[in-house]
Amino acid sequence: MDRITKAFLEAEPKACEDQVAIFCAEWPDGMDITEENILRCIQLSLDVDWFMSEKAGAPAWAEYYKAMAPAWEEYYKTKTTAPAPAWEEYYKAMAPARAEEYDKATASAVVRILKAVGE
Repeated sequence: MDRITKAFLEAEPKACEDQVAIFCAEWPDGMDITEENILRCIQLSLDVDWFMSEKAGAPAWAEYYKAMAPAWEEYYKTKTTAPAPAWEEYYKAMAPARAEEYDKATASAVVRILKAVGE
């Protein structure tokens, strides 16, 4: 897979209308799959997890899940043990690092996996 289009997002299983609207406002003619564009999807709060699980296909989802599992495990372990005020401080403190590291790692994994699906 090298490109995502509005038609692809509107085919079954369909992306939510609001997600399609955000996508089309940014990429009216479709989007090439690049790390920069996937990172932009994340910044726009497009649901990359849903896309990988529902639109990219089972092999891509399995590969994505495997790549993201360690980060998700740590996230959920911490979230279930820390009190709510601590989470507010955590989000404030981690926002810059998340954009720098987690989102970039996610974008890299998505691009690698989607490009492999098309081969």
